[in-house]
Amino acid sequence: MFATRIAVLGTGLIGGSIALGVRARNRRTAVVGYDSAGDVAEEALKAGALTAVARSPEEAVQGADFVVLAMPVDQIPDVCSGLAGSISEAAVVTDVGSAKVEVVTAGEAAFGARFVGGHPMAGSERHGVDAADGRLFEDAWWVLTPTSGTSSENYARVA
Repeated sequence: MFATRIAVLGTGLIGGSIALGVRARNRRTAVVGYDSAGDVAEEALKAGALTAVARSPEEAVQGADFVVLAMPVDQIPDVCSGLAGSISEAAVVTDVGSAKVEVVTAGEAAFGARFVGGHPMAGSERHGVDAADGRLFEDAWWVLTPTSGTSSENYARVA
């Protein structure tokens, strides 16, 4: 089942590329973005990566059935704890951070079996939404980091 509303928190190179890829494959999916640098999210909207820009992480995840945490890795644990009560019980949450122990620990503490850690093995020497590419992840490895607490159904949705 493809998500009907995806929240992308962090709309630079990786988050923007995810959003562009989703939009290219399913135009009916709403992709709501938030970026702590508001102008970056607005640029992602203008580039067609997003269908809407949220004013806060809480607003972005409202009603989302899939959430991607694509902000800098050192911010992810705090964002997880801040969003713990805002994300639907049916939503799956994943991240794209390169460091996993702290992120997975925080993600599981906040979201339980709904969290599936991940790290795409793709990128660019460029950065920001201007460098985003909806085909960035084609033929690229995307490492998922399930634990004994990860739901196999949610793992399959992220995969």
